[in-house]
Amino acid sequence: MTDAASAQPLMSTPEPRRPLRQVRSTLLVASLAALRDLGRMDDYQRALPPEHHAAILEAIPGNWMPVEIALAHYQACDTLGYSHTGMVDIGRRVGDRLRGTLLGTAVRLSKKVGVTPWSVLPLIPRFWTRLFDGSGMVGWRLGPKEARIDIFEMPLCDTAYFRTALCGQGMGVFDLFCAKSYVEEKRAAGAPPGSCSMRVQWA
Repeated sequence: MTDAASAQPLMSTPEPRRPLRQVRSTLLVASLAALRDLGRMDDYQRALPPEHHAAILEAIPGNWMPVEIALAHYQACDTLGYSHTGMVDIGRRVGDRLRGTLLGTAVRLSKKVGVTPWSVLPLIPRFWTRLFDGSGMVGWRLGPKEARIDIFEMPLCDTAYFRTALCGQGMGVFDLFCAKSYVEEKRAAGAPPGSCSMRVQWA
């Protein structure tokens, strides 16, 4: 296994990096659609502070939303009582909705013979910067079929719902390139606010 601390990064978002400032409304619209499909919109609206109802419930895809609004969305989702499996499933649903608008390159790659997750991992920063204005990530190769992605300056990571759903979104993408993928969120005790790591493995 490669020592990630001493290896060159597999990929990273561009520098200079800054804290998250805005989130693309496309992500929140897809997230709301998943909750609506599951019949949880009434519960969600009760959990969402009223001052954010108009901005979130009337959002259309393609606009930038302040980080405070996105954080209110994920904090409300955190109260809905979903299991880990349930949040992963929602992440997959959201990823399916984003695939056509944001992941077109990955989908085209998936149709080519011999393409593996190693082919799509370097593209992740491009997808990330389409959704998030600010924050950052660095990816490391850990083994023949294993990688780690470190995320930072991302306050949405302080909600379990966002971190776990992100795992589901990742699996939805990587499954296009392998028999089965596994994405596990690793947030060490004492980790700085706005940070987490994702362990990616596949077969």
